Amino acid sequence: MRRRNGQQQPFAWLKHVPLGISVLISTTFALLIARRERKRQRILLRERQDVEAAFEQGIERLNRHEEELEQQIRALRRQEADLETQVHKLGQREAELESQVKGLSEREAGLRRQEDELETQVLRLSEQEEMLEEQVKQIQQRETNLTQNVDFLLQRAAAAGDDDTERTKTIEQLQRMTEEQEQREAKLRDEHKELQRQLTLRGQDLDALKRERVKLSNDLKGEKQRSHSLRDRIRMLEAAHNAESSENPVAAHWSEREPADNFEDLITQARFMFGGLQIADSALQRASDLDSALEKERWLRDTWSALGALHEYAASDHEFAGDFFLWNTNSGSAYAWFPDRVAAQESAETMSRYGVKRAFEVDERVDPSGQIEMQAHLKIQKGGGQNIPRMFFYDDTAGSTGKVHIGFIGPHRLVPSANRS
Repeated sequence: MRRRNGQQQPFAWLKHVPLGISVLISTTFALLIARRERKRQRILLRERQDVEAAFEQGIERLNRHEEELEQQIRALRRQEADLETQVHKLGQREAELESQVKGLSEREAGLRRQEDELETQVLRLSEQEEMLEEQVKQIQQRETNLTQNVDFLLQRAAAAGDDDTERTKTIEQLQRMTEEQEQREAKLRDEHKELQRQLTLRGQDLDALKRERVKLSNDLKGEKQRSHSLRDRIRMLEAAHNAESSENPVAAHWSEREPADNFEDLITQARFMFGGLQIADSALQRASDLDSALEKERWLRDTWSALGALHEYAASDHEFAGDFFLWNTNSGSAYAWFPDRVAAQESAETMSRYGVKRAFEVDERVDPSGQIEMQAHLKIQKGGGQNIPRMFFYDDTAGSTGKVHIGFIGPHRLVPSANRS
């Protein structure tokens, strides 16, 4: 190629090519350039279509996410309404208990007044009894005097000799004195019996009132304990409610919260925290037996973790394809529970012998009868006797409620099995 002014001139060689060939070459180049441009345009169009499709998919995902958020918001509003209802009911119950405690206090004060009056009456009866004993002594002294008088009159009658008139007078006088003495003695005996009867009745009344006072004192103590427990539960629910409804703070995850220090409050706490669960009102049984065990603290922690695992499974929106047992083993969740303490079903022998013990309360949307057989359960502790806790549940996450239903939490002896393990 030649250079003009030191620069290379493109296509300068075409000057030496015939015109027809030059046109052909130019046309070919133009066609190649146009073809490459069309190809580039098609690629750009496909890329644009891919971007639009991805954008539409993103919009769809955002819409689905928005729907899910709206459902969660509705669920949270329902939970908030349920919580407010519970707080209202607990407030009414607390007011009733305070009224009962006040009534019991007034009744106890009345019993104390009655007891004081009875003790005063018993003291008076004791004084009357002492007076009666003194009267009996006086009667005995009179009997002695009467005997002496009789002896004296008999001596007079003997000294009178054959004087029948004097003897008759003496005998009549003795008879009158004897009758009078017998009447006085009979009257004093009746008075003594009446006093003894009154004293016995007063003693029985006093014993009955003492027993009633002891019973009422125990009832009052129990009511006060229940009242304190309810107040604690109300404070806990109100604190949780305030934490959830406040504008800025984010409520702590369940795994960051300490479980309650007794099973009744633990279930109340779980009902509030675990939206993926529905715990039946009758689920918790023999809570006092669990609370009085030496292993209580470990059982509370493990029960809390077990409920949390079931909640996490129910709240997973079935991203994991499988039931709770597969989720628990294969999901890789940080909240999965101990695989060797999960039982999917009972043995045939256990169900044939004790199947009736495994029918528990459930939402009527799951079963119109309000009860359903539950075989799936978690072993809060493996081995250790018949008082170790068991938790039975029914998985309805794919059903009408979308929740896991807890039907039983209590000692193993209430749900016996054939192998007694």
